[in-house]
Amino acid sequence: KTELSLLYSFDRQIPCFKYSCSADARKADLIGSKTITNEDKVKIVCGMITKAVLAGNKYGKALLILDEGNALIPKVQILLQGLTDGTGFIDLPEGKLKINKGVKFNVVITMNDQYSGTNPLNKPIRNRFAYIEMDRLKTETKMQIFQKYNVSNEVKEKLCKLDDKLDNAQKSHKISDEESLSVRSMKAILEQIEEFEFLEMPNAIQTALETQLITKFSDTEDRQEIQTIIDEIF
Repeated sequence: KTELSLLYSFDRQIPCFKYSCSADARKADLIGSKTITNEDKVKIVCGMITKAVLAGNKYGKALLILDEGNALIPKVQILLQGLTDGTGFIDLPEGKLKINKGVKFNVVITMNDQYSGTNPLNKPIRNRFAYIEMDRLKTETKMQIFQKYNVSNEVKEKLCKLDDKLDNAQKSHKISDEESLSVRSMKAILEQIEEFEFLEMPNAIQTALETQLITKFSDTEDRQEIQTIIDEIF
């Protein structure tokens, strides 16, 4: 989802600003805050939204990507309402910042539904966006993404199979949705396998799966179930 948005901005030469959202994000992280310089002067440090609006006003276009936007808590989500309606403004510590007339300012919110630690987007924000549902990547596509890793195709195919099995297990509630085997996670696993095999470490695959997947689940039963699935595949 994020890569598609980045490709869109690159293809159309649009200044792009990406912010990785979390439940810990504060309004100040997104719009900015006051700080004191070494000369004891008050200075405004711009947040990512403010930077995007300023760039849009300067260049006539900008793209703001809020990665995993549904991780934002409701009181922070409210920031997006003025930004994404006809008024096109954000409230700053010192007044308002408005998107200039004629500026093409796009906001993309990427998210995974029903993951732990997420919050439903409030109704006013949902009404301001068009929704695009992304299908799970096919094995053929994932194998193309994994070409650069010096790991056997057999291991890569098994990792894709593990991804499908874990997805089904989470949909049937056999394991929690505390974590997921995303493409990002799979790339991290392949990187570790590549490194461990280069160092001739024993059990390179199992160790990589433990550090990059299994131990990210806090529940013991989840870990046991995942290990059982791994043993069936590998």
